Amino acid sequence: MYIFWKYLLWFLSFLTIIIIYLLNSSLGHHSLAQLLSVYISKKSNNDLEVSSLDINNYPKFSMNIKINNSAIAYIKGIDNEDNFNIDYHIKGDNLKYNNIHITHRVDIRGSLCQGESEKKYLYKMNIIKSNHKEFFSRGEIDNSNKYMTIIGSSSTFDGLLTYKYNQDTLTFHLDGLSLVKLLYFFSYPPILSAKVYGNVDDDIKNRVIRFDTKWIETKFRKTEITDKILTLTGIDILQDSYDNSSFLGAYQDSTLYANLKIDNGEGRHLYFTDLRVNSKTDLISSKIEFGIVGRKLYGKLGGTLKEPKVSIDIKRVIKSQLPTILNRGTEDAFRILDKLF
Repeated sequence: MYIFWKYLLWFLSFLTIIIIYLLNSSLGHHSLAQLLSVYISKKSNNDLEVSSLDINNYPKFSMNIKINNSAIAYIKGIDNEDNFNIDYHIKGDNLKYNNIHITHRVDIRGSLCQGESEKKYLYKMNIIKSNHKEFFSRGEIDNSNKYMTIIGSSSTFDGLLTYKYNQDTLTFHLDGLSLVKLLYFFSYPPILSAKVYGNVDDDIKNRVIRFDTKWIETKFRKTEITDKILTLTGIDILQDSYDNSSFLGAYQDSTLYANLKIDNGEGRHLYFTDLRVNSKTDLISSKIEFGIVGRKLYGKLGGTLKEPKVSIDIKRVIKSQLPTILNRGTEDAFRILDKLF
């Protein structure tokens, strides 16, 4: 996930470097591919080779740029004082840029045009992932101040995702996004469904992403967790909807640290505390607490995201339910103990 957002930012800053050159040079008659390669390589601190440059019909032009011997950017458009408009397509089997190394296929398409001033540009962007997954966004690049600012929005995940980049900080605002579509896009199993609200802040310089979100209409999907809760309590939580849920955490060094609290505000809840997920191995661990009025289950979550494993702390369960067991008749008490063991 972290690489995806870095991927997006890299792409926008890369385009800005190209735009600045095109709007501040006499491309039509004097520029050569080699000079352009040197210029944009120096500006970006990367090896950007202009492998093809066609200016025979200037102000119409086209160029291909090889990025660190990896993906190629295909760019064509019009460059004059009254009309600046380009279409682009970046594709390849991998991408290397700064400290980003994407080993899977890269496919980005879109357009960019002059905004309300000569240093503001409007863009459209479509990132195509495997299995026909797409992320479409549009926004504005503002290069009129000392630090470049990028703003944009997307409805790819239902609801509305807006974002702003400035001075090594990327902030996302989530307004009713589909949790299922988010998880699916990032290739995680959708074990929950919900509408997500809140903020995600990416401190790019320190490589930390922080999450502060609220979830409504949260529902479980069938997993080992839901099966064990049904077995031990007789409660089918797949039928419930939880509107008082939250997800707080941070992502750093390939590991997510978080607390996920799923709560209906009426005494029924499922808490995952000290939750850790490794994005490289998909290994997951967490403490679990399930509560319903007068009853609680405790346990631990392990395994992987695709195959989570749940263990129940039987001693804590018995201790919390002992008064209930003792107050029930012998037959009912044995039935409860039979479920626990």
